[in-house]
Amino acid sequence: MIRRPPRSTPSNSSAASDVYKRQNIALRKSYNVRSANLVLSSTRNSLKSWELSKKSRVEFTYDLPSFSRTYKEEYIPSKNISEYVDRQINKVNTNIRIYQPIISTNTDIIITNNLFRQDQVTRLKGLPNQTKKDFFNNFGIQIRQPIFTYNAKKFTEKNQELSSEKVENQYPFQIQDIIFNVTNAFYDLYKAAREVDIAEAEVKQQEQSYNMAQNKYKAGIIAEVDALKLEVDLAASKNNLRTKRGLLKRKQDDFKLLIGLETDEEIQAVGKIEYKPIEVDLNKAISEALKRRYEIRNLQIDIELQKMAVRQTMGRREFKASINANIGYNGNSNRLRGAFEDFVQSQIVSINFEVPIWDWGSNKASVNSAKDQLELKKLNLEYKKKSIINEVKKAVDRVNEAKERLQILKKSEELAQKSFDISLERFNNGDITSEDLALAQKRLTQAKTDILNAQIDYLVSISDLKRKTFWDFEKNKPVEIDIEKILR
Repeated sequence: MIRRPPRSTPSNSSAASDVYKRQNIALRKSYNVRSANLVLSSTRNSLKSWELSKKSRVEFTYDLPSFSRTYKEEYIPSKNISEYVDRQINKVNTNIRIYQPIISTNTDIIITNNLFRQDQVTRLKGLPNQTKKDFFNNFGIQIRQPIFTYNAKKFTEKNQELSSEKVENQYPFQIQDIIFNVTNAFYDLYKAAREVDIAEAEVKQQEQSYNMAQNKYKAGIIAEVDALKLEVDLAASKNNLRTKRGLLKRKQDDFKLLIGLETDEEIQAVGKIEYKPIEVDLNKAISEALKRRYEIRNLQIDIELQKMAVRQTMGRREFKASINANIGYNGNSNRLRGAFEDFVQSQIVSINFEVPIWDWGSNKASVNSAKDQLELKKLNLEYKKKSIINEVKKAVDRVNEAKERLQILKKSEELAQKSFDISLERFNNGDITSEDLALAQKRLTQAKTDILNAQIDYLVSISDLKRKTFWDFEKNKPVEIDIEKILR
């Protein structure tokens, strides 16, 4: 449950330190943090997979055994006729394949070695069974080299790196958003708890006024209607207190869900709000936001990626060629050792050209579409810069407005408290009516509520400014997020 210290012995702890504790819990347990961590981890593993894929990849296959038996018509050279042949083949096969890409030149090198043993039994009608055993070994090197076109491997590598950078850039701001949401929710909870305190104080004051009125009514000093009015006000105050307590319970459940606590765990919303006015320079706030906001860098990355997409689209219908070379060494014998002797060399070299002739302008339209997307992303970048400037201006205005409100309302609360104390004394002396006393009570409750709202609005506005600029104006330094610590 939400524990509140007695009004006579207020907590010496700071609400800000309590917020910090809740933020740490959320950075360990909340769904949003765990989700962001998994997205970042997945992206890092994807980039790691790509980096490792640039190294040699070795694959080994082994077929043991491969059996086949067929009965079909075949040409028999010794008889110069076709007959149906019953042939049985038992085969054991191994294959090693080494693949090595070279990113800088867009080259593929494939080395293969295939070794198999084949036992063959051939059955012909009227002839004895014929058996044959073969060992066959093939070693080959294949090279594929595209020319006169863009380096597709480098494009893929750059795409992987930039896509990963976007997630890395976004992650600290996701964490700062979570910190802000926890801060906002905590102060919302804190406000609900303090409103319960204010409602409880109002009920006590109404009970005091009601008891005083009852004594005056019994003594014949005031009319019954004045005593009844205060009884109605007391009932309304008690009902308001029940409503505030119910709201507090719901805020408590929502807050525990947000930071990742179990529903049966207890939390506290205690401590004092410490008002520390800070000066915010608008120009610095805008400058830091434009320098640090991840959206700007990520939109710049989107422009780079789209430029690559334009180039790739143009490459679909451009003149290009590829060189393919294959050198092989083959050995065949009825002995295993013989398969590695007296190799027969095979060589294949080919140059393939691809010349686009006519596609009715289809690819040109695709290129124009990609260029339009590029211009759109440039436009998005310019709009985002203006949007960020507008957001920061509003955030700074909210900080300054809340600070000014606090200065005004602090004096109003003091005056409202003094006015109520005087009104209570005057009502006790019979100088004012119950309506005048009730009005003074409402003014005091409203003043307490207003200054509570202003205090919380100020603290939330400071937190909002921090996430929108990624600059801590209280400490006058950049916001620092220890990513590896959170991931651990």
